[in-house]
Amino acid sequence: MKNIFNKYFNQKYVIYYILSAAIITRIVFSFGHVFSDDAYFDYLSYTLYKCEFAKDYIGYPHTPLRINLLALTAFSFMIFGINEIATMIFPMILSIGNILLAYFFMKEITKNENTALIAALLMAFFPTDITFATINFSDSPSAFFINCGLFFLYKSYKNESLKFSIISGICFFLSIQFKVNIFFIGFLLVVLWIYLLIKSKSFSYYIPVALSFIGLNLLIEGIIYWNLNSDLFYRFTQIELNSVYNINEFFTLGSTRGYMTETDFWPAVVERVFILNPKAVFLRRFYLFLPLIALYQSYVFIKNKKYTWLIYWFIGLSVLFIGFTSSLTHYQPIIQRLSWYMFPLFLPEVMLSTLFISNFRKHIKTVLIILYICGSLAMTYHYSVYFNVDDLNKLKSFLRSNSEQIIYTDHFTKYSVDLIDGYSEPLRTKRIYSSDFNINKLKSGEWLIYKPEHINELVEQGHKFPDFSLLRSEKFTLIFEAGGFLIYEKVSN
Repeated sequence: MKNIFNKYFNQKYVIYYILSAAIITRIVFSFGHVFSDDAYFDYLSYTLYKCEFAKDYIGYPHTPLRINLLALTAFSFMIFGINEIATMIFPMILSIGNILLAYFFMKEITKNENTALIAALLMAFFPTDITFATINFSDSPSAFFINCGLFFLYKSYKNESLKFSIISGICFFLSIQFKVNIFFIGFLLVVLWIYLLIKSKSFSYYIPVALSFIGLNLLIEGIIYWNLNSDLFYRFTQIELNSVYNINEFFTLGSTRGYMTETDFWPAVVERVFILNPKAVFLRRFYLFLPLIALYQSYVFIKNKKYTWLIYWFIGLSVLFIGFTSSLTHYQPIIQRLSWYMFPLFLPEVMLSTLFISNFRKHIKTVLIILYICGSLAMTYHYSVYFNVDDLNKLKSFLRSNSEQIIYTDHFTKYSVDLIDGYSEPLRTKRIYSSDFNINKLKSGEWLIYKPEHINELVEQGHKFPDFSLLRSEKFTLIFEAGGFLIYEKVSN
């Protein structure tokens, strides 16, 4: 019996137990489609799958640029069918990839199996990573490929290997087509390379080789976009257009998240950069104190002159996320409104926190890890409350059980309903397309889905809608309500 116990609880098997626990946790807390930006990603993926890319697309200008996420989802549709489950496959795979990356990266820098296992465990139960393991957003995949690039760049220095530097560049290349967070890392790497060049007075090619793939990506896509749209800088044009289209999400004149008059600009900048953004980066409950622990451990390592590159990675990225600009034409501080915007910070936070925990005795380590896991499960549950997962599941079930009903709704909600229906042709959903739309034209028995929060956001983006107060007349009756969505049925003409 003792031999069997030693065999199956041998240290080399622990990583498999961690991965198994991570997969089970992600399945238990499966979020799926949350009627948010994933509606745009899923629709664009479907149009790519149908070889009609972005046909009749209405939404954020920058979303079609995240082509790698759309391609993975389209491939998933091809393999697993056009359904909600298919949109969850690759987020889950890359989430598990984040755990393995934490494990191998920590093992590479410490040469210690136990320390690597702690890093894997922290990432396995990081609440934001659990949450987005089954939501089709671009933040987690982008961070995965960025961190893969940094892992291989580190190996290229340690092994003096051009091969690893090229692999690093390929990872950076792939990350851009998920989200442009690589530009933050690219900026840090340029500064680091210049510093090393001045300090050592010798040319080191590892960083330039890796960074050259970012330039190669921009060149290739620039040529493609020039042929398609006559705009070599189409990506940056769309990013700027997105800040206008979605003005209240950016630090812009008149924005609810920025400033109202020109004289308010600098006071608003000070508040954003020195108060609001630092709180968002370091003091979010969803991060379970890991940013603060990483900050403390950075201070300790600075004093001891250890892991300076890891400190630079964490501190440098934190500073950029707090005060960098989101516009290339003028200073526009980033609005760190949502916790998943900072996915690239999670790995260095986990690695520094792992080194902090590793300093304690075994029993204290165990207590800290247990507290962390309990806190993680609690925060993941709070994420499910934030996204109204239970109510949205009721809404999905209601829609599926009434699959023949004709539904009128806004384009944003329509994308979600179409996904729940599997984009089955002919689509039963009809778009409310302007303020001239006559709600009274609905036939008896037809439905209208209305979510005030969505409509208010779409109005801010410039879309026009009719007066929905007509839904409270005797011609309509409220038949279902969940997750903020109201479903009305036309009862009389």
